Amino acid sequence: MTVSRFVVSVAKVMTGVGLAVAAYVFFEYYVAKHNWRYQTFRLVGEVVQINICPLASTKEICPEEVLCTPKGISLFGVHDREFFITRTKGPDFAVESPSKLVKEYFSESFRELEAYADINVLTINAPSGQNYDIDLTHSEHSHGPAQVYRASSIVAASDQGKKISSWLSQELGEEVHLFRQTDDIMMKFNRSNMAMCSICPEESVRHIQQKFGLPSIVTASFFRPNVIITGCKALEEQWWSHVRIGDVYFQVKSQDIRVISGGSFVTYMPTLEIPAKIRHLKRLTSYGEAISVGVNALVVKAGNIRIGDPVFASKHYGYAAEDDKGVE
Repeated sequence: MTVSRFVVSVAKVMTGVGLAVAAYVFFEYYVAKHNWRYQTFRLVGEVVQINICPLASTKEICPEEVLCTPKGISLFGVHDREFFITRTKGPDFAVESPSKLVKEYFSESFRELEAYADINVLTINAPSGQNYDIDLTHSEHSHGPAQVYRASSIVAASDQGKKISSWLSQELGEEVHLFRQTDDIMMKFNRSNMAMCSICPEESVRHIQQKFGLPSIVTASFFRPNVIITGCKALEEQWWSHVRIGDVYFQVKSQDIRVISGGSFVTYMPTLEIPAKIRHLKRLTSYGEAISVGVNALVVKAGNIRIGDPVFASKHYGYAAEDDKGVE
């Protein structure tokens, strides 16, 4: 064998070995990042409150236990924010949304409504003392599925009919419609278009409240997360990749990023993706101080979570110990 052929042979072998090593490293990275079965979890806290809103933007229900599915958290067969309200007249609520789509709407008056599910029935209570029951097995539809813009996503939803819309319009003092997101064409329907469940540590909110001198109303419940936990280091959730609560496994998709501005204590910023290494505070000069409070997560293994359940978390692949100092 000539020297040149020997060199070529060695080069081919080294190339093959290099590709094999690269493939193995990529496989380990992918598994570590995406597969909860290969994560190393440690105890970070426990669940102190669970919130679910069958009708978006209304008063939260705080059950002792809920079912978590790939479609979100569920109580008596109704998922969080499965029902929502749209407005038919007046300025668009979401000014950046497509112009020809029905749009989800929010008003402070919705906070006075309370909606809860029982077996096959959704009951909406109004401040006037009146209530309306919706048969979940046979809802009245005025027309078929429509395209609706909500939480930066376009989803399929069905109008729940003229009777409930008229009742809601009378109670709220403005013309609105009630929609239900369609299960067989279901898309992501949490307040974020990036995940189905929001998890918020009390310690992170307490730190931000002290940092910015926010009023006492800004507690963990003020951010309306699905799960409130305690026992964490403040802001340590920025490094979580997976979370385990009870027999449920979550994959963290983004941090719950908000902006503190002059016109509002807290504004949700749904279009911001999680940076590779977000710091405790980032400056957005056009809006104000950007803060991350909790995480948005997808359910990757379904099950039940309960008040008092321990919370375990794993870290992002490649994080450094010095990055995990938290905030004292």
